[in-house]
Amino acid sequence: MSIKATELQADRSTSRDRLPTEEPPLDFTSILANSVHDMKNSVSMLIGALDGFNGGCGQENCASQALISQLQYEGKRLNSNLVQILMLYRVNNSEYALNISENDVSEVLEECCLENEGALSLKGIELELSCPDDSMGFFDRELVTGMINSVINNAY
Repeated sequence: MSIKATELQADRSTSRDRLPTEEPPLDFTSILANSVHDMKNSVSMLIGALDGFNGGCGQENCASQALISQLQYEGKRLNSNLVQILMLYRVNNSEYALNISENDVSEVLEECCLENEGALSLKGIELELSCPDDSMGFFDRELVTGMINSVINNAY
């Protein structure tokens, strides 16, 4: 059996590539996605705390209500952006599965209106919903709700 020098060289390079001490490269997108997820959880906790402050604060006895409402609005915007980043990451990595189901369209729209009501009232904007009560549709509720909330937020 004879071994050529080129075969030895090829064997050396492949064994060098497989050294057990060599660490795999960092996956920056995964690190970023995990960080975004942690930030989203923290922002959600802050929004919950602000909701509690605002709920216990009547208009007549709370000079900070406008500030609290503004912080809620900014927190919700930030949370929405973080959710969008996570969704794009999941779509890019084929980890997002659409959850298509039958939804009551008027209920989804009403939910979006209620979610944005505080921020809209701060800006002096009144939102009027006009949708037949029996409207049904098949769509990913989370995806559509996020999109409608973004449209409302970007409109003012």
